Amino acid sequence: MNIFNSIDELFLLLILINGGFMEHTLNKEYTKFIKINKNYSHLILIFTIYFLLKINNETDYHPIVTLKQTIFIFTFYYFMMKLDIKYLFIVLFLLLIIFLIDYYKNHHKNKELNIKLIKIEKLILFIMIIIFIINIIEKYK
Repeated sequence: MNIFNSIDELFLLLILINGGFMEHTLNKEYTKFIKINKNYSHLILIFTIYFLLKINNETDYHPIVTLKQTIFIFTFYYFMMKLDIKYLFIVLFLLLIIFLIDYYKNHHKNKELNIKLIKIEKLILFIMIIIFIINIIEKYK
């Protein structure tokens, strides 16, 4: 599984979640149920991720692979939303950089450059992991 291919889905998920201002279009009882039951919200989030992956990868769709990607994206999203705001913005910015690098790689097929870009993506991912660790240390000091 190439985690950098999941960046598009993560951004799509963030857009959908931030589109929560459409709440008034839902049934009031259903909205109340969602607000009360956090586990149901997580389940809906997992379904949303799974179906986004399925739609975006229709030609390469495999249920088990899609489930693994779903679990990865959900876990990353869950921990990302636990970050302090300053770290959250840094991680979002780093995700944007990975997204742009990936976009560039897909449109320019220069193998040597792509190898360098993949190294940069891995470095950015490592930096994000460090940020998660720093956040945990600061929270539980």
